[in-house]
Amino acid sequence: MKITRRQLNKIVRESLIIEAAEQSTLKKGDKVLAVWKEDGKKYPGSIVSSGSSGGVAKYVVRWDDPAGGDLTEWVNASDVKMKPEEGEENRGTGQGIGDLDSAVIDIAWKVLAGSGRDKDYRPTKVGLFLDSYYDTAVGVLHFTKAGMLKLYDAMRRAGIIEKYFPDKTYQDLITYSGGPSGWNGKEGQKGGAITQGGYQEGREADWWATGMKAFLESSDSIPVQNDAVLRKFADRVPEWKAKGYPFKTMRDLAIFMSLGNSRWSHVRDFGKKTGWDPDEMMKGYCDLKSRSRCKHTDRHYPRDPKRA
Repeated sequence: MKITRRQLNKIVRESLIIEAAEQSTLKKGDKVLAVWKEDGKKYPGSIVSSGSSGGVAKYVVRWDDPAGGDLTEWVNASDVKMKPEEGEENRGTGQGIGDLDSAVIDIAWKVLAGSGRDKDYRPTKVGLFLDSYYDTAVGVLHFTKAGMLKLYDAMRRAGIIEKYFPDKTYQDLITYSGGPSGWNGKEGQKGGAITQGGYQEGREADWWATGMKAFLESSDSIPVQNDAVLRKFADRVPEWKAKGYPFKTMRDLAIFMSLGNSRWSHVRDFGKKTGWDPDEMMKGYCDLKSRSRCKHTDRHYPRDPKRA
């Protein structure tokens, strides 16, 4: 039986809607922080229901009191996150997590970026350069290859792509990076302006390198990169908490982010192997390959001697 193009499009659209709905991790009644469209800020509320539109997962959110008014409406799933539990106590170190967003940003800078020694928000020699694989690395997480999509998504949400890449679109950025089927990691090499030593001043650069350097030097750089950081880590906390990972202390969160920033499979594999013991997971990871983030974690969020 032949089907029309309209019927085929309908089948594809419905499959995308089903897929998006299956990806929903929040359920009715969950306490969340959700973006209110009037000012783009997150406010506490609760989930009323879930669904999708055009293949995009969505939630109906009822805000507690968004900037002084009661409101219930549909919100993209990417703009909704589980509200962190209040009052979670540390098991002996006095470093409870508290506000999850603030904790994630703090750890990203102190542990993953080494307070600017290992990675940087700015176009320094550790903020815009070629890594050991000769792939272009950008920013506080060294966004590279498929990871660059996190940064592009954050720039799109902030509405600043054309500001730094005139006459270019979000899709232009993805295409330039070879995504989504073949991320090339060669963005900076194409114009010859970026080397393993960093951005080369005075070199004629292509539009991508010029735009990225201008973005990293701007006032938009830190908040936009922080948004990408939160999407990568904070948004995954409910998923991994449900699997068994404990998020009681800043050290727990720092270990989770350290392993996850390398490979999410490290969290899965070391978690299953150790019964989700963060310190044992960290030991296995650091024994596998010594990294500066292991030392940074111990320095800023030391192990509780009672758990040794």
